[in-house]
Amino acid sequence: MFHTISLKHPIEYGMSSLFSFLIELGLLFAFLTYLQTHYLIAAAIAFTVGASINYNINRRWIFHHPKLSYQKGWITFVVIGVIGVGITLALLALIVEVFQVNVILSRVLVGAFVFLWNFGMNTYITFQEKRK
Repeated sequence: MFHTISLKHPIEYGMSSLFSFLIELGLLFAFLTYLQTHYLIAAAIAFTVGASINYNINRRWIFHHPKLSYQKGWITFVVIGVIGVGITLALLALIVEVFQVNVILSRVLVGAFVFLWNFGMNTYITFQEKRK
């Protein structure tokens, strides 16, 4: 049922996630600084843009033979991403509101946890390889 992953997959997934995450952080900063958007709304929008970029990178360059069609894979990725957004926002609110940690620093901390969630779910569901 599950395909074998090499060490290469989490490294490449991590690189694409880092690239997407840096774009996300830039957007978060811009929304907070220049548009004075509420941090949870800004984080949700930035996360969605970053996830969109990340899906396309993973689909085209990392996971070469996924079982799901592009459309079904996108929907699955979005569902996992929405759950990831929920996790991100809940943890971000907790860390910022309860522990009074800076929003950007909090987002970096939350990002590490959500990375593990997204990689695991997308590797074994979204990008599961076709049986040969």
